[in-house]
Amino acid sequence: MNILLKTKKAKDILAKLEKENPDYNLWHSISSQLNFIIDDFDAYGNQKKEADKKRVKEIIMGVQAIREIDSGNPELADMLCEIDYEYKKSYGIST
Repeated sequence: MNILLKTKKAKDILAKLEKENPDYNLWHSISSQLNFIIDDFDAYGNQKKEADKKRVKEIIMGVQAIREIDSGNPELADMLCEIDYEYKKSYGIST
């Protein structure tokens, strides 16, 4: 599954979690990062690679997933870590 599809799937999962607990700031933070990634794709699903590389480096959802989500929802945590890694890798940023 490519980065965009994983990101959209994670966004759907997160939307449900946000409804269950709308005051949990972690969901808002991760959702914002996923939106940033989605915005870097065109209508055909091709990555534009137009994002500011500095902002790409600031994506921390992988770390957030490991620290805050892993024990409660390991599948979501794994998916967020994969998205974080693959998206940064597409910009030549190694983590």
